Amino acid sequence: MDMKITQRDKRTLTLAAIAAVAIVFWFLVADGFFADWKNIRNDISVYRGKFDQIASSENLSSADKGVFSIVPVFESPGLEQMQGPAYMKKFNEQSKKLGIKADLKYLKSLKSKSASGYKTLRLQSQGRCKYTQVIDLLGKLYENPFFVSVEQLTITPNLKKPGEVEFTLVTSTFAK
Repeated sequence: MDMKITQRDKRTLTLAAIAAVAIVFWFLVADGFFADWKNIRNDISVYRGKFDQIASSENLSSADKGVFSIVPVFESPGLEQMQGPAYMKKFNEQSKKLGIKADLKYLKSLKSKSASGYKTLRLQSQGRCKYTQVIDLLGKLYENPFFVSVEQLTITPNLKKPGEVEFTLVTSTFAK
């Protein structure tokens, strides 16, 4: 008995093999992936609920309130006309607290290129002080209620007064 396999039989066998591979793939790989995905989505909704419960400050214990009191809190970006002077005032207070006499210059706001539409407010400060005071100022910037980033810092030694440096610091924050 001589059996010949026709083109039609070859196509049928190829389709059957592809279907068998697809079924094996589904049960070994894809089914587990979708089950994990469902578990992850459920976990996210549980954690969101926990976060919402923590975020409402009425439900916090005194221990939790103590923890939240040491975490820096940033103010949401406000209007440029209000945020610029407030940012400048707070930065000036920080530098004076550290004994730094700095000249502050409010630089032109730059329109952010991101889709959020926030502007970048830049503040330039120049002054003379000890090197450690500049480092302390950088270390204390996180206490500023506005999100502050350091754009540029230039430190040059004062040759006339050893131990003193001249600095130029450009910082920025966001505003609407």
